[in-house]
Formats: sequence, C-alpha cells, structure tokens
Amino acid sequence: MDADYYDEYFDDYYNENDLDMEIFEPRFENMWSDCVWPSLIQITIYTLKFISVNFAFRILTQTFGVKFRIWNHFVSILCGTILIWMSVEGGYVYIYGFIIISYLVIWILSKIRQRKVGYVISCFILSVLLLCGYLEPDKRLWHQIRGTLMIIVMKIISLGFDLDATKTKELPSLFQYLGYLFCPASVILGPWHSYNEYTYIFESPKWNLNYFISIILNSLLSITFLLMSNCFIYGIIPDNLWKWLIAYRDAFAFRNSHYFISFLSQATMVTAGFGSSDNLSRYTRAVGYEVTIPHKIEMPRSLLQVVVRWNIPMHNWFKQYVFRVIKPHGTFLAVLSTYLISSILHGLNLQLSALLLSLGFYTYVEYKLRQKLSTIYNTCTLPNPCKPGCSHESKKIFTRFLNILFSLLTIFHLAYLGVMFEAAFHIQEQGFSLSHTLDKWRSLDFASHWIVLISYLFYLVI
Repeated sequence: MDADYYDEYFDDYYNENDLDMEIFEPRFENMWSDCVWPSLIQITIYTLKFISVNFAFRILTQTFGVKFRIWNHFVSILCGTILIWMSVEGGYVYIYGFIIISYLVIWILSKIRQRKVGYVISCFILSVLLLCGYLEPDKRLWHQIRGTLMIIVMKIISLGFDLDATKTKELPSLFQYLGYLFCPASVILGPWHSYNEYTYIFESPKWNLNYFISIILNSLLSITFLLMSNCFIYGIIPDNLWKWLIAYRDAFAFRNSHYFISFLSQATMVTAGFGSSDNLSRYTRAVGYEVTIPHKIEMPRSLLQVVVRWNIPMHNWFKQYVFRVIKPHGTFLAVLSTYLISSILHGLNLQLSALLLSLGFYTYVEYKLRQKLSTIYNTCTLPNPCKPGCSHESKKIFTRFLNILFSLLTIFHLAYLGVMFEAAFHIQEQGFSLSHTLDKWRSLDFASHWIVLISYLFYLVI
C-alpha cells in the first residue's frame, strides 16, 4: 500500500449545535415566506453572535494586549467561554474536565522530561474520550458537545507533538494553554489551528479594508450556503423524481450545510485575526483564511481531491500528527491508525465509521487504478494534477476522457455516500444509526460499492 495516496482527510461532521432549525421542503412558489425569510432571520442572528464575540476579542486584545500579554489569554478564555455557554446546552463538565486533566498530564510529563508527550497525551485523551462517549447515557447531549470536544482534543494532541519536536519551545503556562483551547475563533465551529498560529495573532495585528471585506464575504457566502441547503435545493428538486436525483439532492444539501459551517468558521477566524498572509499558507486574498474549497468538491478531479479540500486544516492535522507520526512503523499501520483515530474523534459512530471505511477503500482503489493507467498509457490521470513540464502526454483526447470519467464517478460516489445524512432533525441531533445508513445504501442497490469493487478487480487484471 503506497503512502502517497493517503495524504488526505475529510471532516464529515460539522458542529451545528444550537442552530435549532427545521429542515424545510417548501413549494417553490412559497419558498420566500415558508423558508427563506425565517431561515435568513435565524441564521443572521446565529452568525452575528459568532462575529460579534470574535470582533470584541480582536478589539480587546489589540487595545490592551500589547503591553499586558496575559490579558490576551484572559480575553480568549472569557470570549470562548461565552460562546460555549451560548452554543452548548450542557456537558460543561466534560469540556472543562478534558482541558484541566490534559494540562495536568502534559505538565507532569514535562517535569519528568518525558520526550514522548505527544504519544502519551494522545493515548490518554483518546481513551478518555472513547470511555466518556460509551458511558454517557444522554446520547443527544454527547452528540451536541462532540464537535467542541473534537477540536479541543485535536489542539491538545498537536501541542503535545509540537513540544516533542520543539516547534513549541516550552510548555505554555496554564493561562496560555486555556487561551489556546478556548480561542473563540475555533472553540465551537473549528477549525483546528496550532498553538503557534494562536500566539501569532497577537504579534502582527493587521487592520485594513481587506480585513472587513473578508469578514463580510465569508459571512454572506455562509448564509447563502445555508439557504441553499435549507430552502432552494429542496424547492427546486421535489421528491417525486428519479431516486438518484433525490440522492444527489440530499447529498448536495448536506454538502452545502458543511460549506455553511466552513465559511462561518472562516469568518470567525478572520475576525479573530487569523487572516494574515504572514502566518499561514492557507491565506487567500478574498476570504482570508481557507477551510474548504467548494468548487474543488462540486467539480472534482478525484475523490482524493474532495477529501483533502473538504476540511483543509483537519486534513493537515491528520497528515502531520497521525499519518506521518505512525508511518515509520509501517504505512499500513499509519493508514489503520488514521482511520481508527478519526472514528474515535467522531464518536466511534457506526454510521460515520462505515463512511470513513468506505472512503478509505474508495480513495485507495482510485489512487492505485489511476496510477496504473497513468503508467501504462503515459497519461496525466493521477488523482492530483501533474506539475507543469511533466513527461505525460496530457493533451490527448484519451487522457481527457479518463479524467472526465473519474470526475463523473466521483460525483456519483458523493451522491451515494452523502445520502445517508438526509433525515429528520430529531434524528440528526441524536446521531444516525448504522441501520439508517444501510437502508439508504440498500435503496440505491449498493451501486457505488459494487462499482468500486469492479474497479479494484479491473486494477488487478490490467
């Protein structure tokens, strides 16, 4: 199994905790009054809550934080706590417990000069997360706080490995640690960011017109994607059509709800000060901080490209702190560990585990098949585009045909895999069951899985 194909990850879970909003299926002619207007009011209030708290964080840290560094972390803790209280109905013991216990473990490891902080804290915190998820009787509550816990756990693990690699030179103080984990830009919606990225926003503040343009643009795009997911898609594509069109509709609506969360998180990150071109490679002039790239997902070259662009910071986290860490012990073990840890972070939910396992197999088969076709026919048909000046005959009609075919297959797989997320809101807030997933796939005759199996057999015989 090659290592290259697995430099990917996707965030199939988006934290939409307090957006207590029904999924409308309106008639097209009544869409404005039945869906668009009420959704617009509700989501505008929801968006302003995050933007205003993060803007207050930015103002307060840039006004007083230059001379008093501890003030920055205090404000971060305060603003992050406010957002948690506003967004999460309960489970505070889990959130604060994870944070305090993890710091105590890291502090003890640093005192005994243990240079395997990353490994130890990863095993400890993931075990605790798994145990709490299993023992918590209120599954609705656990499902609600899981997204916040996932971001916190990812931050803790990355800090542990950064301490080992001396990317972070010394253990942060308790105030610095709490400020990082409670950072209002990411504590609810994500995305993950490193401790060094967090500290940098206090070093090089930037106030310019592009800062405000990026906030407004990200917010407007976020609201647009939510309206698409809630109203327009269901209004345009009714229920009485071909089952595969319905499957595409439901999966497309889910992807738009993911874009809504992603662009709102981009807006909060920019508002808090993460949209600087000096401190990250994900900077783009228009949006400031890049979490997802919708057009790369909706018009994909490959399934691998989809899972990488789905949530770029999370992809980077898995590649840096899981896959590359385990890879020296074997590529297969690294792949298996990545799958296992992603399943644990997402609550070891059987439905999501089935999706992750399917995606892992799909991307592997796609990579191997396209690699072999590229070698046999000397074509630019790899999952990622070739670099300029490659030796492949990339302009041949056959090459373009293969790339278009794989793109269409990817769109087909996305419709099949994403259809499982269509359900009533009361089911969504408690989590999906494996039987729900199998019922959805059975209604589509397991067609996508059969096609991937045939593709794998074709790869073996050519």
